[in-house]
Amino acid sequence: MMVSAVGVLGAVVAAKVGQYFDWRTAYLVGGGLGLFLLFLRLSVRESSMFKAMSEGARPAFASQLLLLFSPPRMGRYICCILIGLPCWYVIGLVILFSPEFAKALGTTGPVIAGNAVALSYTGICLGDLLSGGLSQFSRARKTILLAFIIATFILINIFFLLRDPSPATVYTLIFFIGIAVGYWAVFVTVAAEHFGTNMRATVATTVPNFSRGAVIPVTMLFTWLKPQLGTLHSGLAVGWLVLAIAIFGWFGLRETFHDDLDYVES
Repeated sequence: MMVSAVGVLGAVVAAKVGQYFDWRTAYLVGGGLGLFLLFLRLSVRESSMFKAMSEGARPAFASQLLLLFSPPRMGRYICCILIGLPCWYVIGLVILFSPEFAKALGTTGPVIAGNAVALSYTGICLGDLLSGGLSQFSRARKTILLAFIIATFILINIFFLLRDPSPATVYTLIFFIGIAVGYWAVFVTVAAEHFGTNMRATVATTVPNFSRGAVIPVTMLFTWLKPQLGTLHSGLAVGWLVLAIAIFGWFGLRETFHDDLDYVES
């Protein structure tokens, strides 16, 4: 929860760096932080469960892929990916195209994408803290995921149904949408908890990236629908589809909060 919440603040810093400095400075700041992160990762000790497993027989090359491609595990894997789609629908479409959506809504002033990114990621940071804290307090993962996905659905509908809002109203709603999709920490935790120690790292690193990669088909679908439905209706229609898919993925997962994670897939 804490790692995820602090990590997403990098986008807030990036928005400010990009606003006040040229691209070369932004490049050096981002590259320097990346190298610093590499140093920090090398300094982190290995999981005791992973060390105990790795002391045994080493798995054959690509054996994890063979384990993953068994139908039950592949189903779990896909469902884990699907519940993360709303996060990147919001970031990759709603926030990125917020100036265009704001214009179509009849906003009384300009909406700047950099400000929208900074506000949305501030909301995501708070959402990560909130979702993670609620998950620990309620001793549940799935209930919290569902609550945040439903909140995202409600707020997205409100956003696209605004009429002649002020930029402050748009920014405020973007901030709250950021909170609603700030279940990233719980989402990655659920993915990791659905698989054994020999697959956990692979799943926890690839599931978020496949969810992030969904920005490509999401924006392609939006671009295809826009001439037929218009900017606002196409954005809303894509949102309904993405959130419906996320709910479908949610039904395919089990509650993992109390699971014992000291096991391997075979």
